[in-house]
Amino acid sequence: MVEICICDDDSIMTGFYSNEIKKTINKLYRECDINKFNSGKSMLEYLENNKFKVDVIFLDIDMPEQDGFEVAERIREKSDDIIIIFLTSMDDMVYDSFRYQPLDFIRKVTFDIKIRETIGMIIDKLDRKEKTVLYSIETENGIVKLNLRELLYVECIQRKPHFYMEENMYISTDKKFSEVVERLDKYGFIQSHRLCIVNLDYIYKIKDIEIELSNGLKVPMSRKNRKIVKDVFLNHIV
Repeated sequence: MVEICICDDDSIMTGFYSNEIKKTINKLYRECDINKFNSGKSMLEYLENNKFKVDVIFLDIDMPEQDGFEVAERIREKSDDIIIIFLTSMDDMVYDSFRYQPLDFIRKVTFDIKIRETIGMIIDKLDRKEKTVLYSIETENGIVKLNLRELLYVECIQRKPHFYMEENMYISTDKKFSEVVERLDKYGFIQSHRLCIVNLDYIYKIKDIEIELSNGLKVPMSRKNRKIVKDVFLNHIV
């Protein structure tokens, strides 16, 4: 059962979204439970009461009182696991949404066309979440199993891969950086620099010679790799 919330100040639109989502998920032989809200405040109250135990939130950006970004910020303070899908009529808002780590960004006028692709992405992510991928490395303090979903980036320093998590950093004593790059390529990591790979899920902003992550950390990026990083990233989230 996929637990879904829809938040849009237009009740007609929430009904439309709900019907399209349910129809699409049923075609994939899945079941869902959908709760609809017409304000960020009412949805946040529901989430608080349910300890944020929701799989997916479809969230309108342009709402009165609290806009979608303000609501998303509150959600991210409590959970990094909830999948956020932004809904908007304003194309120029896509870049501002990155810091909240949305899985997708749907323009309202194309919702009925785009929703099948988005639901496919959601199901894929939920399935991968159930199948956590662990990557073992040897360190000076013994073997460590890293959850790749929580790995921010890997940087090669003095010929040793340094694995950066949200709160910890581990130095591998048994892996070559080239081996790490090849192994993690299929798990959503992109090589931003000759000596650095980054988890696409944590990218917030791509600058000239560095990448800013959603937690504010900055990692190096070569000008040579900038275009391919940007293209892969946009394809990943849009």
